[in-house]
Amino acid sequence: MAAIACADLIPERAEAKAKEFDIPKACSVDELLQDPDIQIVINLTIPKAHAEVANAALEAGKHVYVKKLLVVTREDGERVLKLAQTKGLLAGKCKSLALVFKGVPKNADSLRQAIRIPVREPIVDSTSG
Repeated sequence: MAAIACADLIPERAEAKAKEFDIPKACSVDELLQDPDIQIVINLTIPKAHAEVANAALEAGKHVYVKKLLVVTREDGERVLKLAQTKGLLAGKCKSLALVFKGVPKNADSLRQAIRIPVREPIVDSTSG
C-alpha cells in the first residue's frame, strides 16, 4: 500500500505533511473521500472526531483504519461497525500503524489479513477525549 493523498481541514497542514512524507497529493477531506483510487482511509484525527470521519469514509466506500481507539463511545462504535458491515467494508484499529506500512495491504483481503481479527465489538476508552 502506498500513501497517495493527505487531507486536513487546514490545507497548509495537509500540504506540509504531504511534503514531509513524500505523499503526492495534498487535498481537502471531501476530495480525499471522492477519490476513487483511495481504498483505505487511515484516520489520524483526535479521538472525539474518529466516529465522524470513520462514518464519512465508510459512506464514501472506503475502509477505515485508526490508531488507538476506534471511537470514544459505545454508541458511536456500534454505528461505525454497523455501517461498515452494511457497506461490506472494514473498520478497525491497532496500537501501531506499523502494521499498515509493514504489511503493505493492497486490497480488502490483504487488509483483513493484516488486521487478522475483524472488529466485532466496539472498543471504547472513556479516559480519552
